[in-house]
Amino acid sequence: MSKSGRVAKIAGIGLAKRGLGILLTAGAVDAAEEALNQVDDAVKDAVNEGLAGAGQGLADDSFAGSGASSRLMETRIAQFQEGQAAISGMKQSLNAVIASLQNGSTSPPIIIVIDELDRCRPTYAIKLLEEIKHLFDVKGIIFVFGLHGEQLSHSVSGAYGPGFDGKGYLRRFFRRRYALKEPNLIPLLEKIVGSTSITMDRLSYPYVKFERRSEDIELPQLISLYMKAYGLRPRDAFEIVDMLETCMALSKPETLNLVYLLPLTMGHILGNSSSKVPDPINPFNFEYEHYISQTPVYYTPINLAREFEVYGAYNSSEFNAAYGSDPDNYAIQSIANIQYRKPVNSESLSRVNNYPKLISTVSRFTLPVATSEV
Repeated sequence: MSKSGRVAKIAGIGLAKRGLGILLTAGAVDAAEEALNQVDDAVKDAVNEGLAGAGQGLADDSFAGSGASSRLMETRIAQFQEGQAAISGMKQSLNAVIASLQNGSTSPPIIIVIDELDRCRPTYAIKLLEEIKHLFDVKGIIFVFGLHGEQLSHSVSGAYGPGFDGKGYLRRFFRRRYALKEPNLIPLLEKIVGSTSITMDRLSYPYVKFERRSEDIELPQLISLYMKAYGLRPRDAFEIVDMLETCMALSKPETLNLVYLLPLTMGHILGNSSSKVPDPINPFNFEYEHYISQTPVYYTPINLAREFEVYGAYNSSEFNAAYGSDPDNYAIQSIANIQYRKPVNSESLSRVNNYPKLISTVSRFTLPVATSEV
């Protein structure tokens, strides 16, 4: 009982009210917490009331002079002291390893790289950081973390509750940060596209105009422009190119127009469940250029995509009327070439009005995770 008195002075009387947590193993407490996360609020409240009552009863018993609780407290204190000694011994051993390296052909520091911590469960990421800080805080050992800092700070805030300063918490662990430069997507896309069966003879889009000059740009550069406009990451390039290749396979031998198809593909990558052209996250920094009787006409990519969306949904009589009133419109010309100037089955996935269905069909294919070679 003298031991429990000392612990109470150190930890405060709040320790006594958590008697249930003392008697249950850590694994059981974690399991109970995991189970509670899966029930509704009414059940949680009822269970929590029961646990609070049980905890109070156990605490009262333990402070009433029970020999069993006294032995339990002594065991806990001994385990804590053993744990502290074990940590101290581990750090001494690590120091010895560092010292031994200085006398050999290899010199410190030992560098340990941990990648993609932000993709782990928040509770696991927090536990890992805490243990590295407490167990491996030894001169001569350096940990390098590859992670999305903003995403991890949001995960930490979610784990600890609303209003928690996730960024401030993470600053406790990282002594120095280095933000990677925005990568150039074009070389990556060139390599990915070059490894596929994609051929430009079945893809169409107008000239692209940057500020004062117009260019007939290649497919990798065009995809990169859309990826930047929609705020996609380099790793999304693999899925985008894979989807385009599958689109071409399912629509063979017809031509596909990327003005409308690429925004729909980007929308799928972003989790857009509708079949509408999504709004870009960043403004487009280029225009499409179309010539009418040697006179250039300029279209913003998002507006032109929506013209495809509107005219593609017309029935034949509505489309004929639109064609009669504006035959030089790029979207109208392209739709006429794709599905009106040659016989194409109304169910064909190459028809512009079926592009949303084409993307939906392609989304059922899964790209294997084999991107580490690039």
